[in-house]
Amino acid sequence: MSSAGPAEAFTSREQAYLSSLPAVEHVTSGRIYYTEAFKKECVRRYHAGESASRIFEEAGMPSRLIGYKRIERSIARWSKSLPSTSGIEADALSAIGVPHTDSVSLHEVTACIRRIEQRLACIESRLGMQAGECSENEDTPIEGDDPGARLAPVDR
Repeated sequence: MSSAGPAEAFTSREQAYLSSLPAVEHVTSGRIYYTEAFKKECVRRYHAGESASRIFEEAGMPSRLIGYKRIERSIARWSKSLPSTSGIEADALSAIGVPHTDSVSLHEVTACIRRIEQRLACIESRLGMQAGECSENEDTPIEGDDPGARLAPVDR
């Protein structure tokens, strides 16, 4: 389908290549069946603002191989049928200070984890369990901390 028109079938070579990708469950001459994990990751990343074609390209399926319309339609279909964040994941993220939205980016989760690690190091330092510096004022922002997303002060 590299000289792809939408009605063209995948060659046996293209089918073999696509079948070898972790994101692909199996392939027929005219259809790609994706893994559930890939579908969920696509929806999450797309709702976080990433380009659908870039997501597919990074998974080894550039639009010149599978067709841009296939990518667009897949994302649209999955967005309707799959939640971008499951209730369990949302509850877990909320418990660690990540606000619930329909999509949480990896960057947001990473930033939250970094804040939690810094806060933990500060607490451990105050308890004498670890050497290191920590401000005496818990409300002082920690390096890289987003004031709007800061964790609540620890009760003493």
